[in-house]
Amino acid sequence: ATAMYALVHEDCEHPTTKQFARTTDLPACPYVLLQYPVQPCSPAHDLPNHAPRRSAVALERRNLRLMMTLYSGTTDPFSHQCRIVLHEKGMDFQIIDVDLDNKPEDLAVMNPYNTVPVLVERDLILHESNIINEYIDERFPHPQLMPADPATRGRARLFLHRFNREIFVHVEELERKNAKTADKARASIRDRLTEISVVFNKQKHMLGDDYSMLDVSLAPLLWRLTHYEIELPKVAAPVLKYAERLFSRQGFIDALTPAERGMRR
Repeated sequence: ATAMYALVHEDCEHPTTKQFARTTDLPACPYVLLQYPVQPCSPAHDLPNHAPRRSAVALERRNLRLMMTLYSGTTDPFSHQCRIVLHEKGMDFQIIDVDLDNKPEDLAVMNPYNTVPVLVERDLILHESNIINEYIDERFPHPQLMPADPATRGRARLFLHRFNREIFVHVEELERKNAKTADKARASIRDRLTEISVVFNKQKHMLGDDYSMLDVSLAPLLWRLTHYEIELPKVAAPVLKYAERLFSRQGFIDALTPAERGMRR
């Protein structure tokens, strides 16, 4: 018997009846290749109407290939943001831990900046945590983390942009462990967090009562305040109460790595 190659789409239970003589003729993903022994020169319409379902091994390989994969630093605060979003969504995904002191060679291939986080889903590769998180939020919209209203969503994006320029740029300095710039970075983060503390005198989260992407972005930093040796003044007490609300969320707890758990004593 010769081999007839049939195709099954990732969302289908039974293969199509299209026949190919060589594997090189097969189209690319999202199809899964099945091979059936048939009589020589058998026409395509002779494919059984009830072709065997894919084996458990084939299904497992398919799921691994199609599953959303995050390349994440175990202590990296920006990877932490993405892990929180994935756990808040409650979806299937896999995380590949990256040793930041010994990065794999393929990381630079996926991301020209050779940094984490990196998200891979089929042929899509994304880097930068805000871009990754908005993609996940749109790809899996429940629960929604970016506001549905365009005007509020625009304001949320502006907040995220300001966080990057006014807060997270200093977090990056602390992550580099540069003693010459560390004190200035700590002071800048302390001042910015103190400024926004008044928000939490009247509301639970950054955008009101609803948990959002803004809260996701701040949570890893707030978790690391002691680790970064940042001490907030008494006037910023509302920020610390806000932080405890974030830390109590199951998505945040599940997203913590063992190394991150050890950052708070």
